[in-house]
Amino acid sequence: MLPNQYKILIIIPIIMVPKANQALPGRGVFTKCPKNETSVRDIALSDSTVSLLQTYQKEQTMIAAQLGEKWVDEGWVFTQWNGKAMYPDTPSHWFREFLKKYGLPHMRFHALRHLSATVLIAQGVPLKNVSFRMGHADIRTTANMYGDALQSVDRQAASKMDEFLRKKRRH
Repeated sequence: MLPNQYKILIIIPIIMVPKANQALPGRGVFTKCPKNETSVRDIALSDSTVSLLQTYQKEQTMIAAQLGEKWVDEGWVFTQWNGKAMYPDTPSHWFREFLKKYGLPHMRFHALRHLSATVLIAQGVPLKNVSFRMGHADIRTTANMYGDALQSVDRQAASKMDEFLRKKRRH
């Protein structure tokens, strides 16, 4: 056991979502607060995601050093070539080309968000946690959007209960 003067600090890697970019005709690209209060959140990251982001950060640091004063650090994870915030549609365009390049079926970039929620629900992550990760102000929004996934998980739960009861009957 550790003496009282020592404390164990467990660091959970997170990504913060404090701001968003939006583009409007006549106004261009600007930074704003996310859609609602619950959209401002800290989301835990997996070890593999952290590893990818660390590799990306090293590459970005090298580019920034090469560009010198041309590099503008606005605090964004993904940026234009010079560090400035990218246009909000850039990830969607990149994703479309990525899918074509690798012969994958078309999928909207935003669909990855829904895929994430559906996978988490299917893996048994509590709906409250999924709702928080999605930034939904009300858990009912999550329940309404992912009702099919929830029904599928509910059927799995019924099967598991059935297995459990059958085993108990045999003993």
